[in-house]
Amino acid sequence: MSDEQARPGVEVLLWHNVYDIDSWEVVARTTTSATGAYTLANVPVDTMDNYRVLWNDPERRIVNGGQRVVPVPGKTVTSTVDAQPGSTISGQVRYVNGALPTHAQVVIDADVAPQDDTTPGVDEQPFPFEVIPRSAEVESDGSFRITGLPRGKYRLTYTDSTHYFFDICHDGRRVRRDDRGFLGCSLTTPLALGIGMSRTVPQRTFMDRSAQIIGLVTDESGRPLDADVEVFSKGATKPTSIAVTKNGVWRAIDLPPAGDWQVRVEPWSSRFQPLWFRDAVLRRAAEIVTTTNGEKIIRRNVILPRS
Repeated sequence: MSDEQARPGVEVLLWHNVYDIDSWEVVARTTTSATGAYTLANVPVDTMDNYRVLWNDPERRIVNGGQRVVPVPGKTVTSTVDAQPGSTISGQVRYVNGALPTHAQVVIDADVAPQDDTTPGVDEQPFPFEVIPRSAEVESDGSFRITGLPRGKYRLTYTDSTHYFFDICHDGRRVRRDDRGFLGCSLTTPLALGIGMSRTVPQRTFMDRSAQIIGLVTDESGRPLDADVEVFSKGATKPTSIAVTKNGVWRAIDLPPAGDWQVRVEPWSSRFQPLWFRDAVLRRAAEIVTTTNGEKIIRRNVILPRS
C-alpha cells in the first residue's frame, strides 16, 4: 500500500471483467503481509479483458477502493495501491428521557469529489464490499465513530429505529420530510473532511416524541393487499404521511405527537376499491384517529371490497 505506511491485514482482490460483458467476478484474493505487500499469482490473463485491484481494510485505516491494472501474460506486474488514509467522524447521541440509545443509528450521506472517488468506471457493478460506510451503530453509551472515510462532505442523520422520537440531523435540527415520506438533512451545513482527518460533532439529543398509526389492509377473505396509505391531518388537502403496505401491514411514522387524522387507502390493484378509514367511500364520513403525547395507535385495519 502506498500511503507511506505499511498496512498489514488488508484484503486485496483481483476483479475481472470479460471484454464487452457487464458482469464482473473476483478471480484472485489475498491479504497484505506485515510489510503491506501482496501477491496475486497464477491468474489466467486475457489482454482484451478488464482487470481491477480492489482493497478492503477491515479496520478502515485506509479508504477502501479500487484501481485499474493491466496484467501481461507470463510476466509479473507491479501495481502499487494508491490508498488514502481514512478520515474519522465521531460524536454522541442521547434521548431526552434518559433511556440508553440502544435503538439509535447514524445514517451517512457522502458527497465525494470525482478525483477522490475510489470506484472509477465500475458503476455497472457494485463492489463486493462496502466502499464508503453508509451507516454506523451507536454504542450503549451513546457514542459512535465512523472511520475509513475519503475526503469529502458529509451529512449525518441520527435515526431512532423505534420511531418514538423524530430523526435529527448532525446540527440538531429535526429531519425534513416531503409528502412522500422522504427524510433528509439537505439544509444542514455538511461536515468537510480532508485526507486522514478527524472531526468530532457536538452531542445531539432526541427531543421531540412522534406518533405512529399502524394498521392492516386486506380483502374480504383476510388476504393481505398491496396499497398506498395516506394519512391526512384533519382538514388538510395534502397527506402528512404516506405509507406502503408490506404483507398488508402499514405504518405511518414520525407524525406530530398530537393530532386528528384521517386515513385513505389506495389499492395497487384496480380490482379493489379505495376507502377511507373506516369503510367510508367519502372523506367526510371517514373516522377520525386521534393521537396524543406521541402514542402508538394500532389495529387501524381496512377491508377493501372488490370493484
